[in-house]
Amino acid sequence: MRGELDDADVTLRELEETREFLADLREELFDGFPEATIDLDVRAGTQIRADPGLLTVALSNLVENGLDHGDEPYASVSVSQTQDGRAECVVTDRNERINEAELAPIRAGDETQLEHGSSIGLWIVTWSVTAMGADIDFGYDDGNVVTITLPDRI
Repeated sequence: MRGELDDADVTLRELEETREFLADLREELFDGFPEATIDLDVRAGTQIRADPGLLTVALSNLVENGLDHGDEPYASVSVSQTQDGRAECVVTDRNERINEAELAPIRAGDETQLEHGSSIGLWIVTWSVTAMGADIDFGYDDGNVVTITLPDRI
């Protein structure tokens, strides 16, 4: 199910504004993880059309998970424009793969008494992404790779 946003909740972020948004997010996360490395990469020409509060919740939870669950407090966030005009936010870490038992209920869209995650963090991310009308994908490549693909229009 995709969420819908009113025009009043939508922000079009140009390149510099996107960089500032992510830099502010990184500074907030450094408060809890002063030894962390959080790399940011915003590609030229990228525009984000999303609710800034929901995007902050999703990205901060993903980065915090990456910093909190590994031996090395590292995460990166890259933002780029896809060929079809959508913005793509990719959060990576250097941790072990997220356990399939955590992801299965999220992919299924609900939890049961027998199949559920151990915490609420990934659910919060998923709910935020759904509310933005975006897509989320969980992958692995020498660390977890979570891709949020935002809609090109609301």
